[in-house]
Amino acid sequence: MTDFVAELQLLANDAAELAQCNRRLPPEQRAAWGKALLEDSLDLHRQAQRGDWHAPRLRRD
Repeated sequence: MTDFVAELQLLANDAAELAQCNRRLPPEQRAAWGKALLEDSLDLHRQAQRGDWHAPRLRRD
């Protein structure tokens, strides 16, 4: 469960960072970063439903 909590914290940190610099990023970069966060959170959610706590690291550019 520790891996799961760590991955949630990474997602939360990235979401907070994206929110802070949202206005400074070009729209394409905001969209790509937001999409990556959404994909990672959905992957983590699916793994949690299966009981698989070994989530991959975030895919940030």
